[in-house]
Amino acid sequence: MLRANGLKRGDRIGLLLENSPEYLELVLGATLIGVVPVLFNEVTRGDQLQMLLGSLNLKMLFASRAENMDLDTIVSGSDPRIIWIGEEAPDAQPTYCALMAAESNFSHGDIANEAAGLRPEDPLVLLFTSAVTTGVPKSCVLSNQDVLSTISHFIGRIELQAGSRIWIPLHMFQVGFLAPLAAAFAIGATVVTSRKFEPVAALNLIALEKVTHAYPVYPSSWLPVIYSLDFFPSDFPALTHVVLLGPPTLLRRVQRLLPHCSVVNTYGGAEHCGGMCMPFANDPAEIRLGAVGRPYSNYKVRIVDMKTMEICAPGEIGEIQILLPSGPRKNDTSGSSYTSDGWLQTSDLGSMTTQGVMYFHGRFSEILNIGGHHFSCARIEAILSEHPAVCVAQVIAVDDPQMGQFSAAFVELRPGYSTTGSELLDTCKNALDETQIPRTITFVNDWPMSASKIQKHLLIKMMASSSGELPAS
Repeated sequence: MLRANGLKRGDRIGLLLENSPEYLELVLGATLIGVVPVLFNEVTRGDQLQMLLGSLNLKMLFASRAENMDLDTIVSGSDPRIIWIGEEAPDAQPTYCALMAAESNFSHGDIANEAAGLRPEDPLVLLFTSAVTTGVPKSCVLSNQDVLSTISHFIGRIELQAGSRIWIPLHMFQVGFLAPLAAAFAIGATVVTSRKFEPVAALNLIALEKVTHAYPVYPSSWLPVIYSLDFFPSDFPALTHVVLLGPPTLLRRVQRLLPHCSVVNTYGGAEHCGGMCMPFANDPAEIRLGAVGRPYSNYKVRIVDMKTMEICAPGEIGEIQILLPSGPRKNDTSGSSYTSDGWLQTSDLGSMTTQGVMYFHGRFSEILNIGGHHFSCARIEAILSEHPAVCVAQVIAVDDPQMGQFSAAFVELRPGYSTTGSELLDTCKNALDETQIPRTITFVNDWPMSASKIQKHLLIKMMASSSGELPAS
């Protein structure tokens, strides 16, 4: 359909859709003939979408009314044709079904020849970061080489095989969906997903479809499932592997709930295909749950002191810098930052052992400066997560005229559990200095979310807009 409508290698199409079979058709069909799909996330919509459309040079924009956007006022003039999916188009504009029904002169052989001519360095997809910390997304172009060389390592680390059934609850515009999807196709595994994530429905789906590998990645897509009052470990007899980001305390709790599974941590981002470091499924628990494993061999990683710019000694904490598979890069308009010798500056803090095992210590932007002493928000979150009633804990820095900053905590409780802010503060007092203990604790039920991540910059705005200090209760 794309080829029959005049699109050729290097052209771009935009996808502004909810999860759907059409989304998969467009991504897979476009990449097969060298057309580059641009996957818009929720941060790149509205005002930012209008700004982006002027620079992306899209030939078509596939959209759904479900996204609740007035595209007619955003897209005009020489902007791309809007192709509507799932409903009648306004003012006789073209629909996806109509384009699919149109006759084409292109054969399967023609498409196979197109695919055979693609080069490793050709762009495969353009997507955007979730901008959880800053609210400002960065664009990322991933090449065929970037994706294919990375998923081969992913397949080996979590023992994905032909016949495996991998559950991916993420939105299809996320690299966290794209990379394991490509891995499943490469190895002959089955992908299990749904239009929207809902904990009870997900629990039933995993059991019904006999899922072997769960790839929720984010606690917000997994903890509501296993903390459900309807969950029993025996519901998942086929499940053998779970990939989940989080502090060691949380991962150990998940491992205890699923003793028959191999729970593994991971590290990555949009610039490096969603993941470039992961433990092996048969690594010892202290590596699977406490570290982020060894980097994939197609990536090079170094830990750099952010003051001296020198390479850190084993065990020392510094910025994680990555040399991508395609080699050194220069700063461009994408928003990502590179060193003078072409290494990606992640603004993430990590350390490396002499055995090459990497540990993640949080983002530089999430380091508290309290009275001149620096401390990680992630450390406080891990301590709060040790309390049996806590489902998810998030900590932010709030400006303070006397101490520079203080910490404020937001906590979601597990279903059926209760506690007080005072009790949680007592948990912190046993492990933290007095200045590091959260000054406020706010209980929440609904987080400000991107597709799958809690948006901390919105939590900061919530604190700024509140009148006075929130009580720790």
